[in-house]
Amino acid sequence: MTGAAGPLAGRVALVTGSSHGIGRGCAIALAAAGAKVAVNYRKSAPEAAETVRRIEAAGGTAKAFQADVTRAEDAADLMARVRRELGPVAVLVNNVGEYIEKTLEQTTGDDFQQMFRSNVDPVFLCTQAVLPDMRAARFGRIINVTFSVLDTRPAARVMGAYTAAKAAALSLTRTYAAEEIGNGITVNAVAPGVIDNGHFDDDQTDWLKLMPLGRFGRPDEIGRVVVFFADPASEYITGTQLCVAGGYGF
Repeated sequence: MTGAAGPLAGRVALVTGSSHGIGRGCAIALAAAGAKVAVNYRKSAPEAAETVRRIEAAGGTAKAFQADVTRAEDAADLMARVRRELGPVAVLVNNVGEYIEKTLEQTTGDDFQQMFRSNVDPVFLCTQAVLPDMRAARFGRIINVTFSVLDTRPAARVMGAYTAAKAAALSLTRTYAAEEIGNGITVNAVAPGVIDNGHFDDDQTDWLKLMPLGRFGRPDEIGRVVVFFADPASEYITGTQLCVAGGYGF
């Protein structure tokens, strides 16, 4: 682990939903770049502890924080607790987001609202909560996790509600980027393709047929892009989305 010599040494990074999968990959990558990492989870305390353990075993600094970031009061309280225990958040990764596979005809009103509560509300709530500290420091990096389909192909029939929510998150990314010009804050998005989070069925043959590179992406590959956006040297990059999908959808 790079640790104190990394580009994010001395800075605090918060990754929502970082007890496993892409969030864990981002947390580990940010710690390797020198950041002190706040590992957020809602229910998965043992998995969050494992993320912390892996970071600490590699010589990094991390602490787990429970919060449901779909709730305004939880998001604000989370920022306050991280500030007290690690320092003000300089890098925010909005990773939380549930997923469903249903056609729009099959999607209920509750399903649709849940996709927005899970994928859009945390981007708004956590960003609103962190902006005062970032503005005061004249430095901030906000990275939102979206979805590669927004760039590479029309939404698949079973992804309508999820894709609509991710499109809203991308719109917020670009608006926040425009509003924070001049404040030392950049806002960007990383758009994963199909990432192996350990949740696939045993038979992956059909999915693998869609992968041009013959494999799924890995969480650490998303983490590398997050570190690139978070780097102070990336100050001229804002309001953009980088697709990390191995050609999926082309």
